[in-house]
Amino acid sequence: MDGYGEISLDRLKDQLVHDVWMDLRNQKGQIIPGKLHLMVQWTHSNLTFYADFLARIQEKINYEQAEKARLEQLLDNIRGILTCFTF
Repeated sequence: MDGYGEISLDRLKDQLVHDVWMDLRNQKGQIIPGKLHLMVQWTHSNLTFYADFLARIQEKINYEQAEKARLEQLLDNIRGILTCFTF
């Protein structure tokens, strides 16, 4: 039994990896039993790909730095509370 599936390149233009499940169709375009599972990525511009990658990394770094500052402030607050108690 032959079948086919289609995916629009517009769906892949973000250049990220996509986990795709596709219905299979016969030559008449009717859905047939079975599915196709693909991990697919379209890299159409290395410059854009790496610029986007670096932007995502910088975003992660910024988030982690903010989280670190928040936790350090929380720790300072806890230390301040504990100084009220003598053990």
